[in-house]
Amino acid sequence: MSYYDAFKDLPLAIDSYELIGHSLAVSSGFERLTTEIVFRDGAGGEGRGEDVIYDAFDHIAIQDSPPDLPLPFSGTFDEFSRALGEAQLFP
Repeated sequence: MSYYDAFKDLPLAIDSYELIGHSLAVSSGFERLTTEIVFRDGAGGEGRGEDVIYDAFDHIAIQDSPPDLPLPFSGTFDEFSRALGEAQLFP
C-alpha cells in the first residue's frame, strides 16, 4: 500500500482558498519566492501548504491571477486531486 492509498478515500470539503506570497533572502543574495495555499472548509477548519515552484515569475503570475479551482468541493481527497489535474492552475 502506498502513502497515497492510505488517505485517498478520506472525505474532503473545501469552500474557499487564499494565496499568500512570501519571500526569503538566501545567502547568495537571491530572493526565494513561495506561495502559501490556504484551503478553508467553511466550518472553521483549514489546511495549508506551500507551492514549491522555483521560478519567481510563476509565483507572481499565480498570485496576480489565481487559478480556476473546482470550488466549492465536497468528496474524497482522490476526487479533488483528479479535479485539480484537470484545472487550469497557471495563467
